[in-house]
Amino acid sequence: MERLLAFIDVFADPSKVREISGNLARLPNVEELYETGDSLFSVVSEANVEEIRKFLNGKVRNIPGVRCGLTYFVLDARRDVRKGSRRPSSQ
Repeated sequence: MERLLAFIDVFADPSKVREISGNLARLPNVEELYETGDSLFSVVSEANVEEIRKFLNGKVRNIPGVRCGLTYFVLDARRDVRKGSRRPSSQ
């Protein structure tokens, strides 16, 4: 069964970016994590939207120094390097 992917941009207190990064990196469903200044951009996979909600409310929000975040859900992958596939764009 394919898992739901979400891109989560976590905005952090600048003095706690490294600490927050370490906490996020230890979470099992964080597949990728990138520091982008005062935010951390992650790729997260879960079974469904409810599990993403639990992940955000139960784990990410409880990390000291997290200010807020934006979540984007992947509806369709046009190119997924992890799967080595490209999907032709519809015209």
